[in-house]
Parts: sequence; C-alpha cells; structure tokens
Amino acid sequence: MDLPKYADLPPAELGGRSAWGLWGERDSLGRLNLQGADAVLRGGRLVRRGALFPLNAPIDLLDPPLYRRPRVEHTVVNKNGKSLDDALHHFAPQASSQWDALGHVSYSPDVFYGGVTAGELLAEHVGTIEHWAKKGIAGRGVLLDMSSHLTVRGVTAGDSVAFTADDLERALTATGLTLEQGDVLLIRTGFLSWYLEQGVDVRTTLSDRTGLKAAGIDHSEEMAEWLWDSGVAAIASDSPSVEVWPPDEASGSVFGLLHRVLIGQLGFPIGELWWLDDLAADCARTNDYEMFLVSAPLHVPGGLGSTANAIAIR
Repeated sequence: MDLPKYADLPPAELGGRSAWGLWGERDSLGRLNLQGADAVLRGGRLVRRGALFPLNAPIDLLDPPLYRRPRVEHTVVNKNGKSLDDALHHFAPQASSQWDALGHVSYSPDVFYGGVTAGELLAEHVGTIEHWAKKGIAGRGVLLDMSSHLTVRGVTAGDSVAFTADDLERALTATGLTLEQGDVLLIRTGFLSWYLEQGVDVRTTLSDRTGLKAAGIDHSEEMAEWLWDSGVAAIASDSPSVEVWPPDEASGSVFGLLHRVLIGQLGFPIGELWWLDDLAADCARTNDYEMFLVSAPLHVPGGLGSTANAIAIR
C-alpha cells in the first residue's frame, strides 16, 4: 500500500502521530496489514538451505518471571499408563518469548489503539490476539545484531543503554540490506544469553519491574518516526521490552514508555524475549542477515498476548 510518512499522519492528542483509522474502524491487525501476499512471497524466496532456527526460549527460562508474572506449573496426567497428558497451570503467555497484542498497552488511561476503551476491547475483542492468529505472520525478517555495539561501549545487554535511530540505521547499512514494506525487524541485544549467566539474586532483582534494566531502542519520537517510515510490519527483540528499560515515565512524555505510541497509536506488533542467538550466529557466519520468518500466535479469543511460536527459515 501507499503508506503515508510519519510526518503526514495526524497529530495525536498527547504527542506523537496517530494511525487510527488508516486500516478502517475497529482494526485489529495494525501494521500486520502491510503483510500481504507480496510480502509473504518475498520472504519465502529467501529459503535456500532448508535451515530452521526456532526463536522460542523455554517457557520457564526466566525464573522468577519478569514483571512478577506467575511461574508456570507443568503437570503430567498419567491415565492408567495408557496415555500421558499435559496441564499448564498459571501459564502466562508473555512470560517468555512473546507477542504483545494491540490491546496490551494503552496510549493513555482507557484509550487503546483505535480509540477503544478497555471495556470495548474486552467485550468486542478489538485489538486482541485471535485476529493475528487467524491471519498468521509471515514475511522477510531482517536481523540487526546490536550486541557488538554494546561491547564497543563497554556495557552489557543488562545495562540501561539506548540505541538511537542513527544506531539502527548504521547497523542496517552494515548488513548491506534495506528494509521493505511488510518486513519483520529483529533486534538482538544478547539479553537472554546475559540473563543465563546471572545468579539467583540478580534474577530475583530483575523479576521486579523496578529492578529491571535492559538495553533497547530509545524513548524518542525520532525512533517512532524511523520505525514507521521503515515500512516494517513488526518489531521483535531478545530484550524484555524492545525499548530501553527502565522507561522514562517521570518525564510525562508519551515517548517515555514507547509502547504507548508504538502500540497505542501506530499499531506495531512488538515481540519480546525472542531467542535470537542461534540465528545471529548463522547470520554472522554467512554474512547474510535476512531470512523467511513465520509465526503462529496462539488462538486465544480475547487474548492480549501470545507465545512467539516463531521460526526463521533460511
């Protein structure tokens, strides 16, 4: 489609720009509307070796879970030795590799993507995950490995370090690629591998929202504009929130928690805590940072997020 530039979008009430109504009233796909057949076919043509790279961390990898989400309990039901069934208790779909649905974070209190209220969202299932599950997610993926950027700066993925739009542009230039409409942008920081090196005390501190620190994209309108104008259909990272953490909510700016703008106004699907290490290693070995990326979100009516269920194919 002929996507308008960020600067040409109407201004949003509290700051930033708004894509409400661009894909019709009660739209629940957001930027996934950009993944038409052409985008899927373009991604599929990147499969040359038949190499598979699952992008999903174990559902219990983060222990204790971040943001004080419940710890999943896995029970096996033995039916007289004739069959074995699974039961997952306290299963939080966003406790490991995940998608944030458009109803996950509001732009302002009780104002979600498209201007719907929480009551409308829950009653009418507007902006909930089943719409993505019915469509599926498939297209070209492009990986930016920002871990070397952190190493040069003498910091880790567990530090509160921000990547600017210029940083991402330089990383993209280094791959020799350009972003195209309908792509999925993957940003690796190395957070999950860093997390696995930490002891119980550090992991416990990280599990609380106030104790969590992580590298990610910066809290700025320039970043929102760069992402919008790039044409990508979705963004995913191995970090807890894609954006640098903690947020800058004290500033009062809507960009202080970038989710408010990216999800609440611009309709971006955001993937977090994806396992990107194996894919990144293969990209570095082959000097090729594009792949076919597919994901099948959980079909949970009224759901506000999903396990990533993503795989890269090369």
